[in-house]
Amino acid sequence: YTDIFTPQNYKDKNNNLLAPVLGSNLEAGIKSEFYAGQLMATFAVFNTKQDNYGVRDLTQPDYSLPDGSSAYKGIDGTESKGVEISLSGHINQGWLVNAGYTYVDTTRNKDDLIWTNLPEHSVKLSTHYQFSGALDKLNIGGGIKWQSEITGYSVSHPLISEGVTYEQDAYMLINLHANWRFNKSWNATLSATNVTDETYWANIDFANYGEPQNINFTVKWTY
Repeated sequence: YTDIFTPQNYKDKNNNLLAPVLGSNLEAGIKSEFYAGQLMATFAVFNTKQDNYGVRDLTQPDYSLPDGSSAYKGIDGTESKGVEISLSGHINQGWLVNAGYTYVDTTRNKDDLIWTNLPEHSVKLSTHYQFSGALDKLNIGGGIKWQSEITGYSVSHPLISEGVTYEQDAYMLINLHANWRFNKSWNATLSATNVTDETYWANIDFANYGEPQNINFTVKWTY
């Protein structure tokens, strides 16, 4: 259990700083080892509550404060709850696998009229394999990240009865890498991120595209 006390830089319509965000974070879980420590599993549930959370005060014009910023107000009742599950272990001597799943349910105050939720479901899977024998200088790996759709909502003016709902569809990113160690000083790495060149918004609040397909080859010398 942790208390939340987060100062805010936002100002209200009277140009006064908002009071800090107050709340609590409660988490409970269990961690277990299996197969003589070869597999680690964790399960956790969490609940986060925040009051006086700063949101745009839509009764005030944009950029209405003396410093050119917009007015905010504090609202109560912002809450996130969910579960996290993770597995990590060796399938055999040189093969390591990590997997995780997260579920998040977010509840907001009805006065929070500009928001973007976290994805409700997200999955991560990564693996690393160290070869042996004649290929013992080579290791390879990769990872997959999948998340469900992200939903946001925005009302640009309090007189508008219906705001705009925006959405990022579910997507999956795939990353791969391979490393060859020639000796103690030299090694080479080939890596590829977003292998399928998925097009997605990294931040739908400001509509920033995520990183496209990227392939890098590096040679490194250490002494």
